[in-house]
Amino acid sequence: MSASYNGIPDEMRAADVLTLYRAMDQLGIPIWIDGGWCVDALLGKQTRPHSDLDIALEQRHVTEAIGYLAAKGYREIKRDSAWNFEMADDAGHKVDFHAFVLDAEGTLVEGIRYPEGSLTGTGTIDRTSVRCIAPAFMMSRTGYDLRDTDVQDVRALCEKFGDLIKVRRSARIVVLHPAGAVLLVHYTDLTPIDPSKPELLRYWVPPGGEVEEGESYEEAATRELEEETGIDLTEVGPQIWSRQRQLMHRCELKTYLERYFVAWAESPGQLRNRTLEKIEEIRWWTLDELRASSETFLPEGFVQLVAPILGGTLPSAPIEIL
Repeated sequence: MSASYNGIPDEMRAADVLTLYRAMDQLGIPIWIDGGWCVDALLGKQTRPHSDLDIALEQRHVTEAIGYLAAKGYREIKRDSAWNFEMADDAGHKVDFHAFVLDAEGTLVEGIRYPEGSLTGTGTIDRTSVRCIAPAFMMSRTGYDLRDTDVQDVRALCEKFGDLIKVRRSARIVVLHPAGAVLLVHYTDLTPIDPSKPELLRYWVPPGGEVEEGESYEEAATRELEEETGIDLTEVGPQIWSRQRQLMHRCELKTYLERYFVAWAESPGQLRNRTLEKIEEIRWWTLDELRASSETFLPEGFVQLVAPILGGTLPSAPIEIL
């Protein structure tokens, strides 16, 4: 474990988690296990040590919960906001608070934005049932840099809950023109693909789509490229990026496992779409045009991500992107 407080390595063991969980229950304070311990609760086994315990709770219970921990020797060590702060004791135990407000109908109206339906999970820690974040929502790891442990967590959840979570594998291809341009397609959606960005309906993105039964990611990338643009490639270059996130697809919230590949089109020919997707335009973009444009490009940070690719520098290994 890399983290420490007061010179003592942080670790929240299963017994520590259950002691706190049971104490909160006795005080009438329902908490939901989040973070790494949530993953292990959903898996039903501890997969690695945990430096802290993430808990979700209603804001109206925060003062009482703080009082309980203070009486046990905990003190505040970090505060990001009224909704998110950390407490620790001198023995290396650390608790990370994630608070929210529910209205009379049970709708989350303020605080940490747990999506509707996310506070419905149940897991087990040391054979004890605990409330936790639902597995479908633990699949979405965005808003911060992904660590190796985060990727391992998501893969483990996919293996156990794949059918429940509705995983959609997709492949996209960053096609480069010898003149120094990248090929993008312009989508218009009737409903937002990203629940956290309801205004996002029009955007430019590299061609690609769902990996069909029996296909490899590479095969799906070349097939989707031909269907969406008319460019027929026999092979693609190396994978450059990967991404895991939750998006709407045909009115269902699904976890996307995306891989991005690079390819070069010497003679692109006429561009045309023969799918049913809402593709309004297909065009080549130079880096200068991308930088000067006010259009929305996906994935997030696309212009910065593609700049070295257009300059001829490929990553030595696929980069995890948001």
